[in-house]
Amino acid sequence: MITLIDGVSATTSNSGTNVLDVSGEFQDKQMRFQVTISNTATVQIYVSNDNTNWVSVSSKTSSGVYENIVWPYVKADVTAYTSGTITCTLTL
Repeated sequence: MITLIDGVSATTSNSGTNVLDVSGEFQDKQMRFQVTISNTATVQIYVSNDNTNWVSVSSKTSSGVYENIVWPYVKADVTAYTSGTITCTLTL
């Protein structure tokens, strides 16, 4: 399990600091995101083929799972925040 967002309590920028490069050994593996939102927030899941051009594949406003992602680069950002803490983990 890899943590992309760990107990944050604010929005996070789309700066790429939480980018996971799974190209190579894990590139063709399916991944599952587990998002935990303790109160009110939005987590956006992004994927990319080149670590430059990003596509949003999921937006979560409550705790949940997003499965079957097969991309070389993945990241998550908190795009809206009201209260609580947010964690996003990735399982390969």
